Amino acid sequence: MEKENLMCSLRIKGTEVSLALEQSTLSWSFSKRRAYRKKSITVSIPVNEIVTVHPGDSKQQTKRISAPSNQFTVYHVSRKSSQRWFLQMVTFTAPDAQVAYSWVQAIQKKTSEIGHPRPKKLLVFINPYGGRGKACRIYYSKISHLFLLAGIHTDVIETTRANHARDYILDADLWPYDGVVCVGGDGMFSELLHGLVTRTQSDRGVFEDKEDAKLTPCDLRIGIIPAGSTDCVCFATMGINDPVTSALHIIIVLSEHALIWHLSMTSSKEGQTSRVIMAGGRSDFTCDHGRRKVRLHV
Repeated sequence: MEKENLMCSLRIKGTEVSLALEQSTLSWSFSKRRAYRKKSITVSIPVNEIVTVHPGDSKQQTKRISAPSNQFTVYHVSRKSSQRWFLQMVTFTAPDAQVAYSWVQAIQKKTSEIGHPRPKKLLVFINPYGGRGKACRIYYSKISHLFLLAGIHTDVIETTRANHARDYILDADLWPYDGVVCVGGDGMFSELLHGLVTRTQSDRGVFEDKEDAKLTPCDLRIGIIPAGSTDCVCFATMGINDPVTSALHIIIVLSEHALIWHLSMTSSKEGQTSRVIMAGGRSDFTCDHGRRKVRLHV
């Protein structure tokens, strides 16, 4: 789409709107056609909170589109409160299929240019025994379709024993993944954290048990979908234990509250410390990793 075509008149459920794609926002204004409207109503959403955009309406996403459509649907984050997020969608009707296709291309391009790179492939661990056995139901009924909608490929492993996730992390080929996701509670997160720290040191030839060893930062990121008996780490970072909110944070990777963790190592007078960094730090946790203290700065 050419620059001059980034604003045009479309329709939402038969109502004419003026849609505009700017540097960091997508907005549409309802014209004041009715007498009781003293001014037009404008809705604006940040581009980095757009989950995805697809041709057709929302119903067509579940079936194959046989012909070009003059409609396209934008899926974006909406808020029930300052912490709780949910997915909202709006379908626009363009004059013809070519205009609709141009808008899809322009919005996709803009979302790929703004913010942090979004994950394309995730390794997901589900603890089916945690949280009174609700983790699988939570993931498959509330989360998996969100990842699919956002174009994120997932490999899912349901753990069968304690330390299953940690042991897998130590031996698996992790190169294809942008991050790992735990669907469970604090115990599952702890497994992944320790597994990644140990795996990273092993790959880099660092003997972490040596007191003078300089620990290496972990490049892989961790996301948490709360589904355990206790979800203290998730609540302390997000202010809420809501699986959908966490999944949307993982998908769009917002810098100020992203529930994707960066593992890095820092030195202190007591020795090496593993630190989990999240932008907009809100609290600190400390746990043991072998003979070292692991500080979670979140």
